[in-house]
Amino acid sequence: MSKFQAFALATTLATFGLVVLGGIVRVTDSGLGCPDWPRCHGSFIPPAETEIWIEWSHRLAASVIGAAILGLAIAAWRSQRSNRLVVWTAGISLIVLVGQVTLGAIAVERELPPEIVALHLVTGLALLSTLIVVTVAAFRGTPGALRLPWSAARRGLPLLAGTFAVTVVVMWLGAYMTESTAAYACDGWPLCNGAVIPEFDSAVRIHWTHRLLVVVLGVLLAVCTHRARKDQGRGSTAHRLALALGVLFAAQVLVGAGNVWTDMSQYTSITHLVLGSLIWAGLILLIAESLYAPAERAPDRRTSRQSLAPSPGAGT
Repeated sequence: MSKFQAFALATTLATFGLVVLGGIVRVTDSGLGCPDWPRCHGSFIPPAETEIWIEWSHRLAASVIGAAILGLAIAAWRSQRSNRLVVWTAGISLIVLVGQVTLGAIAVERELPPEIVALHLVTGLALLSTLIVVTVAAFRGTPGALRLPWSAARRGLPLLAGTFAVTVVVMWLGAYMTESTAAYACDGWPLCNGAVIPEFDSAVRIHWTHRLLVVVLGVLLAVCTHRARKDQGRGSTAHRLALALGVLFAAQVLVGAGNVWTDMSQYTSITHLVLGSLIWAGLILLIAESLYAPAERAPDRRTSRQSLAPSPGAGT
């Protein structure tokens, strides 16, 4: 393992930890432990109180990891110029990082509006996505001319992109629910207030939509697993990743039910976030893997016609 590969992997893992730490900030209601930004209670070393230190620790970790991401982008430019996927994605990570920091400041200044907090989470996961791609490309190299394999472009990648889009909405709604009363709008699971389709108000509609999209996501993940086995073979990297996503999804559904049954306890809420983040990361890995899938060429029509033509002497 080269120094750059180790640096990329360590930065990616640290960023995943930062996402989890941000979730701990939310579920412990520590988001306003530091009511100002960038300082905390007017100081860079705040008073020693639990909620304050949870939020301050998150900010400190974000600062260190932000510096690491900047260093990774510089290292990519200096030593990985032949690997265009690494260089470009590392550059994109800096843009996403600026957006993430800006959203964090806005969230504090506006006293944690649910929609901004949810967007802050999704942006953090987007940052994690860029780092996953950098790490995969650092280990695997640049796909040939950055052209997607014919099979991936025609079938696998659009399916994965649609699955990922649904995941983005599910994660945003989940984070929004955590910061609003919508998390408690459905009494019971799997039914919502005793019905498959309950009477709607704004909070119930958000919660019910989240559950509905989870069902859609489960179907899409099942299709991804089938497609990975069909296109790349049983036991391939893509197939194993898809199966792992299925296991994570099943666990996530059970923990989501536990959120309802325990009235959003801290333990189930944090576990729910961790599993959701792992599913997100797994999908990005699956998309990255599709870039390296063996190309499947379209059949040559001339060859097909020749193979169908009768051979000399046929029928004699």
